[in-house]
Amino acid sequence: MTAAEFARKIRNREKCVGYWVVLDAPVATERLARLGYDYVALDGQHGLIGNAGLLSNLMAVDAGGRSVGLVRVESGDPAVIGRALDFGAGGVYVGPSDLCLAVGGRFPNDPEVAGVFEAALERIRVTAEKAGIAAGIHNASGEQAARRLAEGYTFATVSSDLLHLEQAAAAHLRAARGQ
Repeated sequence: MTAAEFARKIRNREKCVGYWVVLDAPVATERLARLGYDYVALDGQHGLIGNAGLLSNLMAVDAGGRSVGLVRVESGDPAVIGRALDFGAGGVYVGPSDLCLAVGGRFPNDPEVAGVFEAALERIRVTAEKAGIAAGIHNASGEQAARRLAEGYTFATVSSDLLHLEQAAAAHLRAARGQ
C-alpha cells in the first residue's frame, strides 16, 4: 500500500489495522510489513529506534510491499515531525499512554483513572469525527483493537514486537521445562 492509498482509506474512514514496532530490527519489521497490516507504526518516542533506525525500518516497511510506515515522534516539534516525514513516514501517530498520564494516571493503564480515560477517549473520537478527522489509537491486543474500531476509531495498532517476542519466548521456555 502506498502512503496515498493509506491516506485515502483514512479520509474515507475505512477501518485500518496496524502493528507497533519498538525494536530497531529492519529484518523483523519487513517480515511484519508482509503480513497484511495496513500500516506499521515505528515508536520513535519510547521505542529503541533512533533516526538512522527510523530510516532503515521505514525502508523495511516499504520493502514488505503491503503496509505503509507511520512514526510516533518523540515530540510535537515541527522539525521532528518533518524529519520523520522526510524519512518516508506515511503519517505521524500519537499513542494513549500519554493520555492516561494527562488525565491523572500515575502510570499507563492506571486502573484508578480508567473511567476518566475512557471518557477522554470517547471525547477525542467524537470530537475528531465532528471535525472530519480520523481518530487512531494503540491497543494492547487484537481484541482491544477490534473494540476500538467498533466504537468508531478509524485506525488501531496492535501490541508490539517486543511484547510478542517476550511472550513467545516465555511460552516456549515454559513448554520446554514442562510447566
